[in-house]
Amino acid sequence: MESITLRTLFLSTVLTASICLPAFAVEKRSKSYVAQVGETIRIWGWAHFDDNFKTTGFANFKVKGRPKLGAVSIKQEKFTISNSSIEKCIGRKKLGRAVYYTAGSKSGKERFTLVQMKRSNQSEVSREIKVEIIVK
Repeated sequence: MESITLRTLFLSTVLTASICLPAFAVEKRSKSYVAQVGETIRIWGWAHFDDNFKTTGFANFKVKGRPKLGAVSIKQEKFTISNSSIEKCIGRKKLGRAVYYTAGSKSGKERFTLVQMKRSNQSEVSREIKVEIIVK
């Protein structure tokens, strides 16, 4: 009887823990910037490629908490790869998506979150970047 109770307790603990855990981990980052009134700055860029440096798709971003002092734009462009687990790709140029912020005419502190969606399932988040911009 004792082993049945312990087994039931163990299974209910495992089931409760597995229900509470997310199916995947969302990478979270924070970035801070300073921009002058009217200035456009690049705040994030991302390219997807395979081991042979062939493009495998483009990152899709959404903005949570729309900026009040400026505007966010997303552009497709070529940029130099500076961070990759594939050593031979670092320093090479690749087509990807970049996120820009253009400050308006007022100074102040701006906060919003960039949400990067998973390429395999556009309803799932893969990365959240909390952005803070001081507009001078």
